[in-house]
Amino acid sequence: MGRNARKRAKKKAEEHPAGNAGELLEGVERLERCPRCGSKELVEGAQGGWPGAGLTVICGHCNWQGIYQAGVWG
Repeated sequence: MGRNARKRAKKKAEEHPAGNAGELLEGVERLERCPRCGSKELVEGAQGGWPGAGLTVICGHCNWQGIYQAGVWG
């Protein structure tokens, strides 16, 4: 990798930091479409390691991330 390629890679990495928190979705029961691109390719998964932590939603098209709040069950 050349010097200029390293500079470009470093600049790109700084512009797109890894590990950004998803948008908090309040008052939303279930998304049908991505709020950013309108795609229906949404994937839901558990956040954290336990069921009460909430639910993470990721768009398969634009990689948008959101988090459903954990509900109170019982």
